[in-house]
Amino acid sequence: MIKKVIFVCAPGLPPLDMWLPVLASLREKITDAEFVFLAPKAGPIRHLDLSSILFTIAAPIFDKVIFPAQSGKWKQVNSLADAKSFFDAGPVANGGRLLKRLGLAPLLRAPVTIAFRVIKTVFRAKPKGECPLEALKDAKGVVLFDLFATDFFYASEVFAKLEQLPKFSMLHGLNVLGVGGKSDVVKSVFNSDNTIALLFSEREKPFYMNKYGLGGDQIRVVGIPRHQEWWIRKITSVSGEDQRALPKDYILVISRGSSDSTLPTPRKVSALRDVREAAAQHNLHVVVKRHPKEDDDGPYEEVFGSNNLGKTWSFSVAHPLVLGQYCSFAVSFYSGVVVDMVRIGVPVIEHLDMKGLPKDQLLRGNRIENQFGNLVSPYNHLGLVLGATDRSEFLSHVNTVLSHKEPTVRELKDRYHAVFPDADGIGDKVVLEIIETLANQDL
Repeated sequence: MIKKVIFVCAPGLPPLDMWLPVLASLREKITDAEFVFLAPKAGPIRHLDLSSILFTIAAPIFDKVIFPAQSGKWKQVNSLADAKSFFDAGPVANGGRLLKRLGLAPLLRAPVTIAFRVIKTVFRAKPKGECPLEALKDAKGVVLFDLFATDFFYASEVFAKLEQLPKFSMLHGLNVLGVGGKSDVVKSVFNSDNTIALLFSEREKPFYMNKYGLGGDQIRVVGIPRHQEWWIRKITSVSGEDQRALPKDYILVISRGSSDSTLPTPRKVSALRDVREAAAQHNLHVVVKRHPKEDDDGPYEEVFGSNNLGKTWSFSVAHPLVLGQYCSFAVSFYSGVVVDMVRIGVPVIEHLDMKGLPKDQLLRGNRIENQFGNLVSPYNHLGLVLGATDRSEFLSHVNTVLSHKEPTVRELKDRYHAVFPDADGIGDKVVLEIIETLANQDL
């Protein structure tokens, strides 16, 4: 029996970005194991960009890809490109594109989603036959995943099949969980007895021990693997085309998903207008990095002008570590990407005003209040960004980062190193522990 390295990509596609440096190292060092990409939902496959850096690096790693088709029936193919083709053609994909062109997609999103859930439930209730997911129940190997995903019902079937395998967890986004002291921690029912959690920061230990019942011997504080020097060099070296398409000296806008509770659309438009004002004052181009769950609903065209697209502003799908190479500074509306920016020496202004919003709906896993009783992000709380809640504060920070960039970056980097250990060297230890765990399993 061939041992397996099973990567569970949930929630969404972000775990691939976090785990990829570890996966790449494992693939290089292990030649006799089968690498499996397992998506509990179709989303990670549908959202995969075949021209992206992530795909270019990930494609040769995986030998098998397992995912649910539109019907809910589990499929297995030999490559990520083959999996993607299931969702790029056919009546469902064509129908979705037609609804989007007609402007009906937002209106029909809820009923269509409900219909697909019903269809999937019916298909998954039928006899399994030769189900690729069922075949993993007796597999030998290791599982790489995110404990956060165990809270979602859609992933329960997957984790039930993998219960017997040793597991390594890493959070899908760059955050420091549990730093504010006001988090709503609901204890997980997931059996974590055979799980090792890889944490970005020492400060996360109490949260993981409380929520997931982990013992101290199940926790490794490893920093951020994708911030290893060799990985940053690899990402930027593979991205030649993306880099050539970028202007020089620009404001990078790290956006937020549509209908996000922390950033209602009117506040998003207001923040974008502040960015437009700063760009005009300092003669800077604006590059927008959209959120994966952001609809094409027009706030950028409204604020920056559709006629100016490609002239004074543009969109980019390049990796954040690439986008940060040439920008003057970054503006975030609440995103873990700010940690990437600080790591490579880019000052970040977080433009986020949550005053007056219902607190019980915001930042449930990391609710932090400042001295005035207002909610702030964990990045602001930890000093990893310059926080702005209005136009005046934002423009003041813009002047600071442009006139005193070096001392600003130095201060932000000092805060980074106070929170996160240096991942260089630790990453190798993580890979070796996974290899040892794999080798110690009896066939």
